[in-house]
This record gives sequence, C-alpha cells and structure tokens, in this order.
Amino acid sequence: MEVSKRVFITGLTGFAGKHLSQYLEKEGFEVYGTSWPEKVEKERIFWLDLRNGRKLKKILKDINPDWIFHLAALSHVGESWKNVKRTVSTNFISTLNLFESASNLSRNPKILFVSSAEVYGYVKKENMPVKENHPTNPLNPYAFSKLLGEILSSLYNSLGMEIYVVRPFNYTGPGQNPKFVCSDFAYQIAMIEKGKRKPEIRVGNLSVRRDFTDVRDVVMAFKIIIEKGEKGSPYNICSGKSYSIEEILQTLLRFSKEKIEIIKDEKRFRKADVPEIYGDYSKLKKLGWKPSIPIEKTLEDIINFWRERV
Repeated sequence: MEVSKRVFITGLTGFAGKHLSQYLEKEGFEVYGTSWPEKVEKERIFWLDLRNGRKLKKILKDINPDWIFHLAALSHVGESWKNVKRTVSTNFISTLNLFESASNLSRNPKILFVSSAEVYGYVKKENMPVKENHPTNPLNPYAFSKLLGEILSSLYNSLGMEIYVVRPFNYTGPGQNPKFVCSDFAYQIAMIEKGKRKPEIRVGNLSVRRDFTDVRDVVMAFKIIIEKGEKGSPYNICSGKSYSIEEILQTLLRFSKEKIEIIKDEKRFRKADVPEIYGDYSKLKKLGWKPSIPIEKTLEDIINFWRERV
C-alpha cells in the first residue's frame, strides 16, 4: 500500500490555506499546518508564530514533510502601509525561519513559496499581460516583503533546496476576509438584504482593474507547480483578463434585488494604487493548468457564503 505524502501548510487556517488543505485531503494527502494568531483546537494544526524559529524547527523535524506550502503572511496591501516594519519583518523572518528549519530535515522537502504579482508594481499597458520575466518594482511594503522572500528562495535553492515560487494575481472566493474587495462588497450586500445595515455600499477607487482568479483554481495550481514545475523560476497564477472594481460591484449587485446606493469613501482609497494589471499564465499552462471557474460563479458563491452567515 502506498504511503500518503505528508504535507505541511503554513497559514492552514487562512483563506487559501483552508481551500488548499481541503483539496489535498480529498486527494489523499496527510495534511499538517499552522495557525496564527487564531488558535484552533484541531489535530495536526499547530498554534505557531513562525517568527519562533526554535519551535518551528522542532515541529518540522517531528512531521518530516514531503511538501511544504508557505502561505502564512501579513497580506493586506492597505494595512501594510499602516505598519511597514511589522509587515516586512514578520514576512521576512517567517520565511527565513521556515527555509532554515527545512534545510535541516532528514529529507529535502519540496517547498512552494507564495509570493505575489504585487512584486511587478506599475506595468505599462504595452507590457501586459505581464510575463514572469518582467522586471520587479514593488510599490508597497507587502510587495517588498514578498520580493525579499523570492530572494531568500534563490539563496536556499543555491544551497541545494527545492523551492518553487508562485506569483498569484488577485484571487478570491467563498470564505475570504471582508477586508478584501470582492468579499467586502458581498458582505455589505448580504447585511443589507438581512436589514442589518442601511441600503448603501461604501467603496474606494472603482476604476482600477485587476486580474481575479478563483481560489479553488489557485490551490490546484499550487499542487501542479510543486509536482511538475521548475524550482526557482516564478510562475504567474492568473486568469489573463482584467476586471474593473466597478464591474465586480455591478455583477454582485445583479445577484441582489435590493436597491443599493453607492457611496465613495476616501478611507478606502489606497496609496500608490496601480491603475491596471493582468497576467500571462502561458508558462503554467504548459504544466496542464488553466482557470476553470468563471468570475460570475466565484462572485455568486461569495455572496451566498455571506448570506448563510450574517
């Protein structure tokens, strides 16, 4: 009988982590992971701040995983401006501790480091869709911390490790924190439908355009890349299309019968907001992946998620 692969997911109880763990468990993997700061009383989930290198090293030694998915990070761009030092130091030290701890294991595990398309920064229209060889130019603290993680990946790969780098563009889906735009709008609409708030939605900049992919497609890409990808060479995970935030909002509003007023809120506008970005996933397509869930289905699932919970 074939022994199940052991997988360790940092940030297992986060948005993408939950979807990834569910997907891998269905595929027959033995899944372990971390949660922080939320404490989850569940077998195989460790309450761990990855900045605690000593504790992380012991946990990894005990599990000795075949694969590691490094998802844990402070990942909200807007909040990264409010505490630059915390964002950069937490994301950098956590990644450094993980790679260093994994380098001491008896087996050499495959590691997938989740970077971000935010590392590209401002991209000219003629250079879109963005390919992986486009120069990086991080424009916010979160993006800078992710580029540092990519540099660490290169360093540890040169020492003989197997680290794969992915650059997801915006991804969304049911269960995402309402701090993020699609979930934020859907949550507000669900609250209005239940009569729990006034029939108005507060919005930031609706003209920016982003490349959205369903998280359920994204986690499938994670698995394909760690199985078949080339170490150290980044992979875009994206849909290859851009949608304005206005289009996202109007699609969600079509799922509701409520008459809702749209109100611009200056507090929701970001510093250094890139006007448009969308990616090229042809490199990942060669490994057998392409997005399968339409944006309309994703948004409908998000609003239904909140309708069941507010």
